Amino acid sequence: MGLSEAEQRVRADAHAWFDDHRDEFVSTLVDWVRIPSVSRADLAEPGAPFGREVARMLDAIARTAESSGLEVCSHDGYAVSVRHGAEDREIGLISHIDVVPAGDGWHFDPFEPTVRDGYVIGRGVRDNKGAALLDVSLLRFFRDRGHPLRCGLRVILGGAEETGMADMEHYVRTARVPEVSLVTDGFFPVNHVQHGRIAVEVRLPWSPAAGVLSTDGTTNSVPARARARFEDADVVAGLERILRLGETPRDGVQAHREGEALVVEAEGMAGHPAFPGSTVNAVAVLAEFVLRSGALSGTDRLVADLLARLLGDQYGVGAGLDRTDDSGRLTLNGGALECRDGELHLTMTIRHPVRQEARDILRQLDTLVAPLGGAVEELSIVPPHVVPADDPIVELLRATFDDATGATTRPMAMGGGTHARVVPNSHTFGPGLFTDQAIEYAARRQAGFLPAGHGDPHGPDECVAIDNLRMAFGIYAVALTRLDELTRLDELARLDEVVR
Repeated sequence: MGLSEAEQRVRADAHAWFDDHRDEFVSTLVDWVRIPSVSRADLAEPGAPFGREVARMLDAIARTAESSGLEVCSHDGYAVSVRHGAEDREIGLISHIDVVPAGDGWHFDPFEPTVRDGYVIGRGVRDNKGAALLDVSLLRFFRDRGHPLRCGLRVILGGAEETGMADMEHYVRTARVPEVSLVTDGFFPVNHVQHGRIAVEVRLPWSPAAGVLSTDGTTNSVPARARARFEDADVVAGLERILRLGETPRDGVQAHREGEALVVEAEGMAGHPAFPGSTVNAVAVLAEFVLRSGALSGTDRLVADLLARLLGDQYGVGAGLDRTDDSGRLTLNGGALECRDGELHLTMTIRHPVRQEARDILRQLDTLVAPLGGAVEELSIVPPHVVPADDPIVELLRATFDDATGATTRPMAMGGGTHARVVPNSHTFGPGLFTDQAIEYAARRQAGFLPAGHGDPHGPDECVAIDNLRMAFGIYAVALTRLDELTRLDELARLDEVVR
């Protein structure tokens, strides 16, 4: 159908406003990314439930918004909201400002952002501080340019999306929830299905002679490095033999002596476990190397083989856990590994398609672990999040993207989870470009100066193209205008029914 003349003017005006404020936008984004706002509930303090750095980030957002003359409200250190316009009905823009740890493998400083060739590189620029800044900027745009909206706009930015979404759970319990919201933490054209998520701890027997294995990873990133320290003389000899012969299974294995001990470090490729792409789990690299050496025997060797099969691909194929339906493909990640009390403890997250049962997957995992004397401890099960593809707001958002770009798309499913799981009547809408149909309309593709596997969320050298955020800014301006139209008196009953 295309945009109406009025909508074309709104989009063009949004682009003009963005262009006028581009330098300011980039400077603010750089300042925000300098704050290493990794959510740490274990470092909670009064007024800072996710640690000092998240609290600093929320304060920085409040200062940015207040300096622009916007109304700001703090929500007990869990989130901050910024609003503009009418108060009787509101449209929300929801995002998060916490980030995953930097991890290894960066060519650029993760928390001293680099601006190059129209890109910004730093942890959180795509997930999700760039989008959070777009949200605040949209309030300024509608205020500055005087485009009338019946609804008020409320931006809600949380501090713990990467670690369980306690931020928005608190907000929903204690504060006003907008009548309808856009979660700006996903992909265009519009997301309507998010896979179920299973978190488990796998415990496997492991003798002291087999070494001490560990990662610095988190459950929400594919680990880029795994480390092992071996002290048993026979094991050390076997490992050194394969190192001399150059028979490592993949690049990225290094070793050095520490007295009589041998320390082996394996390098993978970090990234978001819901979108594993070119990621490589360093635990699998380490396990394959140890297996190739022939240094382990008995149960230790069987356990190393299971680790290699379980984590050697991101889809569970090697371990017989692969599942697929029309909502997509299962993904899995073993992000955190440590030795404790004569066992290996591997924390895993499995994201499964909608029509697959979590209990069936857990039973299959148990059949792999139990014969070795191991156990699977269930940590959490989160069911899939599904909004029908023909939902009126889903259709409105899909059509908005298509009308703005000329694309022909349909709502998309993904393994990632967003605040749409928590906030009533919210829909994940951009600003990323995921499907082939959407990527075709990207203003800028991935930065050519980054090596393969770099630039993605949760990975090394996370990178965003400012031109892509500019494109999203125009699409959001039109989408908010269309959502606002739903508040006409003869539409209120239908919208209320959607909310319920």
